[in-house]
Amino acid sequence: MKQITCQPAITLLVALLISFGVIGCQSVATFHVGHKVPVEESVFLHDGGPHQGSWESFEVVIPYSYEQRVGTLEIAATARLGEHYRSIYHQLNRFDLYLYFLDESSTVLATAALASSFRQSTNDPINFRRTLAIPVGAVAFSFGYQGGVSDLEDFVSFDKLPYR
Repeated sequence: MKQITCQPAITLLVALLISFGVIGCQSVATFHVGHKVPVEESVFLHDGGPHQGSWESFEVVIPYSYEQRVGTLEIAATARLGEHYRSIYHQLNRFDLYLYFLDESSTVLATAALASSFRQSTNDPINFRRTLAIPVGAVAFSFGYQGGVSDLEDFVSFDKLPYR
């Protein structure tokens, strides 16, 4: 009589579950650390403030104001979806906005979650105000995001995240 064992399959399943659990517990601060952001998407830090500007991509426009004090960045902004998404889609299903602290070579040193939104109109603004510790070596910051919009028939996801 031939005996069938499931030991390798069970071991693989347990290993996968542990891997997903470890990945799921990753701190936001370590998201994309070591990845690059294009220099043209960087906002260089200046002491004092308030300093104002606008960061834009196809999907999102973020007029912001920040103040840099000893070791901290206080930033406030109102993010809005770009005109394309507001005119075609009616619902912002999800949206996560991040700030990346960058070194002199535009490499991510740390990540901070700025705002999350779920199931709101694509016309609604996403407001935030945060005070963040600036990591040693940071000379600039940039924004990144991931999200999804929908109407009655379509769901479209989008993101702008640092690259390897």
